[in-house]
Amino acid sequence: MNIFNKTIAVLVAVAATTGSVLAAGAAHTARAELHSQLAVGTPAELAVSIDASTATPPAIRLDGADVRYTGQTSQTSIINGSTTTQLTFVYTVVPTRAGALDIPAITVTTPDGVATTAPIHETVAAAGAVSPAQQTTTSASAGPHAFIRMEVPSRSLYVGQGVPVTIRAYFRAGTSASLEGLPHLSSDAFTLSELPDKPAQAQVELAGVPYLMATWTAMLSPAKPSNGALSVELPVEIAYRDAPRPRAAAPGHSRFGDLLSADPFASSFFGGADPFGGADPFGGSDPFGDLDSMFDVGAVQQHDVTLRASAGHVVVTELPAGAPAGFSGAVGRFKIAIDPPAGDLRVGEPATITIRATGTGNFDRLAIAGLPATADLDTFAGKTVFAAGGAGSLTGTKTFTQTIIPRRAGALALPAIALPYFDPVKRAYVTARTAPLALSVAAAAGGGATDPTLATASVRDPSMVANRLDRGPTRATLQPLYRRSDFHALFGGLLAVTAIIVAIAWWRRDPRIARILGAHRLDRTIAKRRAAMDLAARRGDASGFFTSAREALQARLGAIWHMPPDAITAADVDLRLGERGAAIRSVFERADRTTYAAGLAAAEPLEPWQTLVRDELDLLEVTP
Repeated sequence: MNIFNKTIAVLVAVAATTGSVLAAGAAHTARAELHSQLAVGTPAELAVSIDASTATPPAIRLDGADVRYTGQTSQTSIINGSTTTQLTFVYTVVPTRAGALDIPAITVTTPDGVATTAPIHETVAAAGAVSPAQQTTTSASAGPHAFIRMEVPSRSLYVGQGVPVTIRAYFRAGTSASLEGLPHLSSDAFTLSELPDKPAQAQVELAGVPYLMATWTAMLSPAKPSNGALSVELPVEIAYRDAPRPRAAAPGHSRFGDLLSADPFASSFFGGADPFGGADPFGGSDPFGDLDSMFDVGAVQQHDVTLRASAGHVVVTELPAGAPAGFSGAVGRFKIAIDPPAGDLRVGEPATITIRATGTGNFDRLAIAGLPATADLDTFAGKTVFAAGGAGSLTGTKTFTQTIIPRRAGALALPAIALPYFDPVKRAYVTARTAPLALSVAAAAGGGATDPTLATASVRDPSMVANRLDRGPTRATLQPLYRRSDFHALFGGLLAVTAIIVAIAWWRRDPRIARILGAHRLDRTIAKRRAAMDLAARRGDASGFFTSAREALQARLGAIWHMPPDAITAADVDLRLGERGAAIRSVFERADRTTYAAGLAAAEPLEPWQTLVRDELDLLEVTP
């Protein structure tokens, strides 16, 4: 009896322990799936899913295959008031040898603990050993639906150095993509400039899989020292159908014959349209409709995805000490030249010299002080113009113009002009200089002496020197000024003008008047935006409608929140208004979507949106 009691106690303890372990493990469930047949050199998609709202992408390394993390998707479901979120991490797996491929259990870390997938055991076929029918089946589903890459020419940079970068996003045939924003960097240590709003597009094939490739070119410039991985992110919304299941083929007929002879980029995939602008990318038809006769069509999946890619480890070094005088932060390789003034130089007459800096580097940081003023020469700053030498602004010519006015006749020597910069190839400061100029200055017209006041004024109006006025004969009088009638008229006029100016200044400084004027300006701005919005609605122009609607709402919110209207984003609306701003936030999001991917937005009537925006503007007008 004693032994029986001890056995029961042990079983109870084991059951309790097992129950607690199961309860802890049931908090999150992880799964791993391969979505295509494996062959050497052919990319396949590995999806690791977990029922959690937050998780860390697991690092996966396989013996016999290269693995690259390409992004993640998130899907939220609400059933009977219960909310469930599923995260899916997507990887591209490219086998490097034939035979068995074992994917061990993968551990996914969440804030609440860890979850582990079941291991996967697959067989990799040799390259070229897959039958044509199998190749077609694989090509339709192999590879990720979307991924991104960034190319950086150098992994070692200096602060202020500019380098060209290329960002490419790939969308597999049969995948509808809507850009939710532009590519951006994950680090604040870099700036990405000259990024075009719309990417260049091309149809490519990767390992036998057709893709649409979107390409951006930009200039990358480090803003501060850093040491770490540089990554790029691109928010997109993608839609695709689950991989279909092949039906049995009729005797004597290949169910893949039509696919093998078809253009992979025909309307069944991209609809012959621009996925990032223009008309409906699917031509108003189902992009998967042509396959319905041969396959059991899967369910359509739609996800908001942030594509991520690493450009590798980049080290940014601060510029060394000992910068020469006049250094403005320019990094690159430059040359400098000066063009003498055109025509003859005369005392007191303005002339223009041109200084040109050419080369390769970050021209934004390049500045030239020019010639200093001397006892023999007055100098005045002119304008600066940059002309790019090719794609981007890393090569070109920056032109500085400067106005000079000689103060005496004779020989005039212009000293060399220096341009200090940092050369990242030599890893040292370099100073480029112009050649000194020897000029000859003639006497002023008529041989008169120089009038410094007139010379200075001639910068603003050179005709004052070239066309001097002849005052003509003068007449002297001994009558005091205050006894002359024209003196009293002039004095009274000055008093009247002064009184008017003082009244206007007082009127504008009055806070009440300022508020009234500001309100009138705001009303005019909103009225213009509403008129543009209504016109776009009548024309069916969704992009113009939502852009004008957002600008009208931004103007009203900017006046309420005392901030620049164009700085207000959907995130600000969500933060300040919460649920009250849900409708306004939806207008902002639609404006972004139609701006970046107008052709992918489904056609919808604009009248309901027109009424919504009007109501929100009226409601905000009475908001204290």
